[in-house]
This record gives sequence, C-alpha cells and structure tokens, in this order.
Amino acid sequence: MEREIVRKIIESVIAEHGGEAAKKVVLYHLEYVLKVNPGDALERPEEFVKALKTIYGSFESYIEAEICKKLAEEYRVNYNGNSLIELAKELKYKRASE
Repeated sequence: MEREIVRKIIESVIAEHGGEAAKKVVLYHLEYVLKVNPGDALERPEEFVKALKTIYGSFESYIEAEICKKLAEEYRVNYNGNSLIELAKELKYKRASE
C-alpha cells in the first residue's frame, strides 16, 4: 500500500513537470535502465536520488523538493526543505514511535 502511494506521488510530480510522455520515459529509464523502483523511494532514498540525478541533472533538486512536499503532505509531517533522505529518516522515526 505505501509503495503504491509513494509511486503515485512520484508519477504525479514527474507528469506535472514534463507531461505524460516524459513520465513514461522517466519511469522506463528508472525501472529498466537504472533498476530503481519508484515505490521504494522511501526505503532506498539514496539510490532513488542518485537515479534522479542521472536523469535530471541539476534539475533533480527541484524534482526531489516537489516529491518531498507531496510526501510530507501525504504523511502529515512538516516539510522544511529536507531532502528525500532526511524525510525518509523522519518518516521511519515517526513510524517507530507510533
């Protein structure tokens, strides 16, 4: 369930900043070329961010920030500009304390 939510958020951000055609290309590249599952972004944030950098170059930081904003909203945590890696740690801590 969580993986599906994470994947949908990532797909929506990619589509918002490139359209549906770009979303298909980016997802194909992530999954089949770089072997990174977008649904695993919170479990393997370092790997996911590295893959985004490979695809987007310097634009990666903007895409990452947009993904983080939506994930923070979905999981009801404050977004203060944290990276995906920091956000994943915060969510892991939140789950452990619940």
